[in-house]
Amino acid sequence: MGGGWPLTLGMALALLAVGALLGDLWARVRAPMPRATSRRGRPHYLLGLNYLVSHEPDHAIRELSQAVRQETEAVEAYLALGNLYRESGQTERAIDAHKSLLHRPNLSEWERTQVLFCLAMDFKRAGFVDRAERTFREVAEREPDNVACLYGLQRIAEETGRWEDALAFQRRVQRASRGTEPNLLAALETEWGRALVAHDPERAVRHFRTALDIRPDYAPARQGLAASFMSNGRHAEALEQLEQAVAAPTPWATAALATLAELCEVMADDTPLANACESILERDARAWRAGLYLARVQLARGDTAEAEVTLQRALRERPGSLAVQREVWRLLRQRGAGIEEFSEMLDSVLDDAGLMDPFVCLRCGFKSVELFARCLHCHRWNTMAEERQD
Repeated sequence: MGGGWPLTLGMALALLAVGALLGDLWARVRAPMPRATSRRGRPHYLLGLNYLVSHEPDHAIRELSQAVRQETEAVEAYLALGNLYRESGQTERAIDAHKSLLHRPNLSEWERTQVLFCLAMDFKRAGFVDRAERTFREVAEREPDNVACLYGLQRIAEETGRWEDALAFQRRVQRASRGTEPNLLAALETEWGRALVAHDPERAVRHFRTALDIRPDYAPARQGLAASFMSNGRHAEALEQLEQAVAAPTPWATAALATLAELCEVMADDTPLANACESILERDARAWRAGLYLARVQLARGDTAEAEVTLQRALRERPGSLAVQREVWRLLRQRGAGIEEFSEMLDSVLDDAGLMDPFVCLRCGFKSVELFARCLHCHRWNTMAEERQD
């Protein structure tokens, strides 16, 4: 479930076309009959809209440019043209096109609000975050329930780490749209808690608990809560949270194993980790990461035969995984299976090799070796999953 608002180019262009058509229709209803000369640019305008719907932005820009040259009062054509410039990466031209509209004395309040919104998006795309936020806020003052504008302000707050503001804007979005996104609220509360852990752990705990009040099954909040408890030496409470996190869907359950492994090392007791791995594997036999942690426990206990069986299962599931291969090398070295001459190479692999098994965003395809609640590329929330090799 995503709380972001960026669109692919195709989707954006289609929406721009729909918005322009609606704006044109509304203008026709409200305005007096146009003068005969105002129809000169209409064929180019309609062709531009057709190219927008057909996802041909270059042709659309050409036709809309011709339309605004022949019909200089066509606000909707200027808006669409500026938006096309922005979507094609020509942010300076987009800003100029939209700014020029603001100097028109005969703009209606509705038209001025639309221009300001488009200009805010131009600033955002160009990287002028402060100017984008100021312009979005001006739009929000004019239209307090403008959902797209509130989303824009929320995204800026997220990107600048202002989680309190992000939460406030998301609540306004939900009120304005009369919808609910508990996963998103829980995610924002969790991120706020993570930002506070280092300097205000008690306050961080309150935010993690708020996230769990919203969504009791939100695993990242439990992991954050466990990490906070661990930092304060409250190991039993941390263990309780991690055991509940392990019951979450597989990607987050296996992500909790890293924190659980740290806790077990501190407690000098690997039983909770072994039990957690076995529980995950019972639910999902393909959870090779759980098998990996279980094999490490087995190797640490000296159960090489059991570790070999566990690693064989993980290797069949993920044959190209460097992490699994590392454990296989550890097993071979522990068993001393005629590999002494390769000891230097093995030490290098074991010490320097990194985990190369990515998680992938189900929305945009972005890959990362770490599991995030929000995709680092498209900024959608709760879209990361483990990449499967079928």
